[in-house]
Amino acid sequence: MKFQDALREKGLAVVGIHSAVSDELGLNALGSSVAEFGIQFPVLLSDKATEEAYGVTGIPTRVLVDRQGRVLFREVGFSKEMAPELERRIREATK
Repeated sequence: MKFQDALREKGLAVVGIHSAVSDELGLNALGSSVAEFGIQFPVLLSDKATEEAYGVTGIPTRVLVDRQGRVLFREVGFSKEMAPELERRIREATK
């Protein structure tokens, strides 16, 4: 993805966090999702503490975190129409 490449050039990273019902189910679902969607960035398996720390209330949730660990943006759900707002927020945060 070109946008991810642009982020990498600024020293930023995209990391996915996969929510799991159980470890076994989570790993199987994670592998399937990565393959199905052609995900090309690291994806970690989540736990309840991580989800609570980042305010995950639905799936998917996108969270933009700055270098100091502050949450700058959180959005639940996904549609192609949401992408421009996330990109705008990232650009704003990296000025």
